[in-house]
Amino acid sequence: MRLLGPILGRMEAELLGPIISRVFGILLRNNELPPQPEELDGVEWRVEYVSPIALAQRGQKVERAVQMLTIAGQMAAFDPNVMARFNSEGFLPWIANELGVDPDLVLDDQEFAQKQQAMQAASMVEPAQMAADAFAKAGQGAKSFAEAQAVGNA
Repeated sequence: MRLLGPILGRMEAELLGPIISRVFGILLRNNELPPQPEELDGVEWRVEYVSPIALAQRGQKVERAVQMLTIAGQMAAFDPNVMARFNSEGFLPWIANELGVDPDLVLDDQEFAQKQQAMQAASMVEPAQMAADAFAKAGQGAKSFAEAQAVGNA
């Protein structure tokens, strides 16, 4: 990969990139592409290569990032502030993107926020339910105690 990396990078930049841009421009001018969705208005697109070599290079990027995170975790034993430097919410989506994982397997920001809110709401309900159950049991115990005292006094 060390030998092919620079060659592949140069081919992508000097050959494949211009060819793809040219073909896309021709198709666009000839109205042979479907209408662009409104969400993409003003957005600059870029070609992403998914050859086995390109995927292997991206995998190495992920390995280096995970290695850095591992080292940071070890350093955090001495200084807990080290981990505060990481964008922990962005790390997993970045890894999924770099490895070419199906985007449906990782929640987007909005879905993640909704899931967190639901989990927080559930975590608040659980202690309240436990307290309600404890009060109900205490009430039943007090009632049983009062009934036993009434029978004992009779």
